[in-house]
Amino acid sequence: MQTNTQKVVVVLGGGLRKDDTGRWCTVGLAQGGDNFAASNDRWRIDAAHTLWKSDPSTTLVPSAGQGQYKGTDTPAVAEVMASELVELGVPESAITKDIESGNTVEQLRMTAKLAREMGLRQVAVLSNEWHLARIQAMLDHAPGLVQAFTGILVNLVAAESILWAESKEWQERIKAARVDSGIMKRVELEANGVRQIQEGTYRWPPSSSV
Repeated sequence: MQTNTQKVVVVLGGGLRKDDTGRWCTVGLAQGGDNFAASNDRWRIDAAHTLWKSDPSTTLVPSAGQGQYKGTDTPAVAEVMASELVELGVPESAITKDIESGNTVEQLRMTAKLAREMGLRQVAVLSNEWHLARIQAMLDHAPGLVQAFTGILVNLVAAESILWAESKEWQERIKAARVDSGIMKRVELEANGVRQIQEGTYRWPPSSSV
């Protein structure tokens, strides 16, 4: 298969909320999260926009369907993420949406499939810093993922690291987030998830073709 040097950043999706006007949007700090804890997913959008600004040839892939919202009137998370990226100035031509994946491991399976179809040697996966350890554990242990990413380098990117370099204001916001009670609970839950994966007690979603 011919290889492709195109830069692709998969932006993992999380929770959604409705703003004061009733419009769906990603969740910011102290605005809730998913069914488990606070998430601060909005920073993934801001970081993805920053990466695109630094290299407008980058393809952004917001990833997540309805997930935990399946069976409700909630839109696909990736649709909301894409709309927010466009509002920030990213052209629709630079966005490829994954509206099928639910949880993180499904998003990683999709990422492997996309990378193979595009002939990519490497792909970046963007999420919050608290999420990266569990993502790496999944890449190391999830059924089929090691094989699916054979020959493909996965670069894990923390939204906070991208935004930290942007300004002192962002640095202060990130410092505040790291001591936020909701985020601290999330960090604890993520550590438990990593431990379960390493111990072999993690409950994986059903495997699908990657």
